[in-house]
Amino acid sequence: MRAQSDGERAIFYLESAELLEQAGAINEAQRAYRAALRAMPSLAPAELGLQRVSSGAARESAAPKTKAVSVHTLMAEARDAAVRAGNSGKPADAEVALGLLGQILGRDPHYRDAIGLARALASQLPEPKPALDLLRTVFGRISDAGLRYELGVYLGEQSTRDEDALAYFTVAAQARPDGKQALRGLVRCYQQLGKEAESARVMEQLLALYDPADPSAVDLRLILAGYLARAPETLARALEHGRIVLSSRGDDPRAITLMAGLLERTGQPAEAAELLDRLCARERDPDRLHELYFRRASLLAEVPGREAQALAAVERAAELGPGNRTTILLLTRLLERLGQTERVSTFLEPIRLAMLGGIGRGALNPSDIRLLAEVANRPNPGLAQMARLLVHALEPGESIGLPDGFMRPASAQGLQAAFATPALRQLLFAPGELPDINDLLTCVETAMDRMFPEFTGLNGDETVPVPPNVDTGAIRNNLQQWCRLLGIEDMAMRATSINNTVAVLDEGEEPTLRLGVNLWLRGDPISWRGLGALALARRALGGGRVRSLVPVELDLMIAASFEVTKVFNAITADPDARRLRDVANNLGKNLPRRQRRPLLRVCQALSSHHFEPAATARATLTTDLRMALLLSGDVAGVLSAACLLDGFANGNIKQRIVLSRNAQDLCVWMLSDAYLALRKAVA
Repeated sequence: MRAQSDGERAIFYLESAELLEQAGAINEAQRAYRAALRAMPSLAPAELGLQRVSSGAARESAAPKTKAVSVHTLMAEARDAAVRAGNSGKPADAEVALGLLGQILGRDPHYRDAIGLARALASQLPEPKPALDLLRTVFGRISDAGLRYELGVYLGEQSTRDEDALAYFTVAAQARPDGKQALRGLVRCYQQLGKEAESARVMEQLLALYDPADPSAVDLRLILAGYLARAPETLARALEHGRIVLSSRGDDPRAITLMAGLLERTGQPAEAAELLDRLCARERDPDRLHELYFRRASLLAEVPGREAQALAAVERAAELGPGNRTTILLLTRLLERLGQTERVSTFLEPIRLAMLGGIGRGALNPSDIRLLAEVANRPNPGLAQMARLLVHALEPGESIGLPDGFMRPASAQGLQAAFATPALRQLLFAPGELPDINDLLTCVETAMDRMFPEFTGLNGDETVPVPPNVDTGAIRNNLQQWCRLLGIEDMAMRATSINNTVAVLDEGEEPTLRLGVNLWLRGDPISWRGLGALALARRALGGGRVRSLVPVELDLMIAASFEVTKVFNAITADPDARRLRDVANNLGKNLPRRQRRPLLRVCQALSSHHFEPAATARATLTTDLRMALLLSGDVAGVLSAACLLDGFANGNIKQRIVLSRNAQDLCVWMLSDAYLALRKAVA
């Protein structure tokens, strides 16, 4: 007889060795045990047998002995010893019980009571190995198919090594080919050993024993079909099993999903799409439903004459996932194929809102913005242009040529007209900067001509040289162009020791751009350009110096305004009392008479407004960045400046924006209708 596998060969040699050992053929038994170990290394029964015959135990056990007692008497003694071993837990008691069982099974390996007691000891004893070794030794001598099956399954389940378990399950399955437990054990062992082909073969053998509608058969057949679907040569068998599951469980989502995938892979997209329609009708999870509709649309898009159905499915997917790039691409492609490109506009707003929501959460993907530009190209050319400008700022090396509108600044006439229109002016302000707050800062700015030197960052004593490695000439041309919009011919450039200072001050014969030395050191020409635009934006907003104050001092200036006008607001309780008194006295002295009545009106309007510490500075910075972008048209520069002010100078601009809250907010705003309206007005 020739064994067909390593496991079968090992069992064959093990059985032969045990028979030879019983017959007293020690040398031949040793050779057979070694052959079993070569077929399956570390096979426990073979190792025990080889150790036994090598130590001479086999010779002793083979020597003729007089049977002093009957098997029934030994069995009674074994039961008593097993009870003592179970109660005491002592190894010596267990050894006595196993010795008696060994004598019994040595005479009759088919003695079921003895085998059952040995199994009980294996489950009760703290160390089950001696009992299991006894059963493994006896196993090779059992010829009864039923008992061989039962003990083979048991030893397979108790084996710690998958190879040993596989050998026992193989013998058990040979003893009883319709034994489900052994076949399941084989499936499990083959899977754990990574032998998927053998596992699939045994699964098919096992499935033949079940009714197709049996829940266990359905689960197993789904697993089998999944295995078979991995290889092209077994795809047809996978499809056959999929049909069986679907016929018995037509409403099982797993079966429908599997079958749809198999039909798709076998070139039957229309049939696959029909199956997915069943899932769509019962699915309630929006994300899963979006996935199903998109997949159905993708399948139908490949079938001639089914474009209308594909479009209906992808439209539903677009409603559920307007920010999904692949969904929108398929939608636009199908609309173009059907000559309905004008319908893209109906999806533009949900697409934009979804993408802006993603940007606001830090999910900045240039591909999404590029898709927005494509979708908006006809219905909203201004949005499409702005999206392309943003993509160019994020990936300057990816663009072929400069996009239309690149670095296009506002016009002086356009700025004046826009600021003269209250509705347009209001579009510029951040949500936290009320019009009354802007008016208050504009009033206070008129007093800053003499007051500014006493504030941090604006004091002349804090001026330091611009770092020697900074080339200010790299940004001079751009700054001169933007300066002329405000009636300024040119600006000098200086540094201050106070971090994050960004201001335009009137010092000497010409205005001076003063930046914190940290901004000069950590920035680059692009971000310096944006910072220059920011300083000019503050001046254009009527608060070039007051809007440049650090948050604590801006709050102090607002509190001083309420003190001067004698209007109560809780903000006056927060600043340092002595410092507040000094600033209020100076403000009262330097505020022009014509500004006192407007300031009183504004303070009265804001008397019940709750000013949180530093909140006004955050809001005014957002407005200032918006104004800088509107004035300069420098998308990359202003975004880089926002990142730098948030403390992020390393990495490319995409990586910095993902970390910068101010830059994310600016990206969202530049794609909004408010910015598009302002940009058009100031052109």
